[in-house]
Amino acid sequence: MASWQASWSGARRWWVEDTPRPVRWTVYICLPLGLLLLIAGVYGDSQQWWEGYSFATNLVSSLTSLLFGVPTALIVLSHLSLAQAEAANRRAVQKRARLSARAFHEAVMGGLFGDTELEAERLISDALDGNRDLGRHIPDSGNTEQELTSDELHSCRAKASERDRLMAQVLRSSGGDLSAWLNSIVLRWTSLERDLRPRLEEIGLPWLEPHVDREVRAAVRAIEERNTGRPFRKLADDFRWRQPLTWGSVRERCSEDIDTTKHLFRALRRVVLWLPTFDDLGT
Repeated sequence: MASWQASWSGARRWWVEDTPRPVRWTVYICLPLGLLLLIAGVYGDSQQWWEGYSFATNLVSSLTSLLFGVPTALIVLSHLSLAQAEAANRRAVQKRARLSARAFHEAVMGGLFGDTELEAERLISDALDGNRDLGRHIPDSGNTEQELTSDELHSCRAKASERDRLMAQVLRSSGGDLSAWLNSIVLRWTSLERDLRPRLEEIGLPWLEPHVDREVRAAVRAIEERNTGRPFRKLADDFRWRQPLTWGSVRERCSEDIDTTKHLFRALRRVVLWLPTFDDLGT
């Protein structure tokens, strides 16, 4: 019973939603008339109405065939046209998905050193390690007026120089160019999510896996929030002052940059990690 109801519901939806209104009205008019002429023709044969009226007989027969044939042909042609239009739309959306995914890939990789996602991810991880090592050398709390010894100053300067070197190996851009690059990543992702995703879902083509979508969306949001519009400072310069230099002044100058770098580079690494999955959009 349930199977019959599902079949009937599917057939009704096919007729009401997929068949054009003019075609439906043609069927409503032609089929009853064709059926009436068919009955009249069969009954007329039994009553010998058509003897001596060969032309009229052929005319009625042709008209009867026409009344059945026209709606049938219209139904077939309309659904063939619909199928072709759907196929063309599907191909167009798939092409747009490929182009949009490529544009997002180029926007991300265009600002990073590294010929492949794997290499770029490694460089970002190295920079994060250098940034973390510097952060560990700067206490989060303690006597802000305590001065750095010569050994502490030398150690922090070396860690900051290494951190700056590793970061320079990651980013191709700096200053305003860096901010523009980060904005381009945000804009490309917004275009994918707001424009492409609904079109893919509308025709049943796959979007990103849910966990990938969540990861990339969160990463892009972090990139947008951490895009300060100013270049990354070379923190090694903060340790070139003449002594005395206190831990309080070091924290004041470096902590914000270290924290921004940590969150921004983590977000970039997550985006780069999932870039290969964008090749499967719409396929």
